[in-house]
Amino acid sequence: MTTRRTALAIPEELLEQVDEAARAKGLSRNRFVLTVLRRAIGSRKDAEITRKLNEIFADEELGRQQIREAEAFQAASGVSWDDESW
Repeated sequence: MTTRRTALAIPEELLEQVDEAARAKGLSRNRFVLTVLRRAIGSRKDAEITRKLNEIFADEELGRQQIREAEAFQAASGVSWDDESW
């Protein structure tokens, strides 16, 4: 992966907290910041996926259709899922 250097203006207090957190994890400041940034980007993607799924499942007819299909699948399989806790 190609890397590029960049400069950031970070308040002293925040930088101290970053350094403390990095030390606690046994990471360099650079590795810690990269990890945090990657997780932030991943969280953003996860939030978008959740938003789209919520939009899809807000459709009541789709929900009823899924229940009908699940019941048909259960009946065809002969396996009871009644005791399953989700």
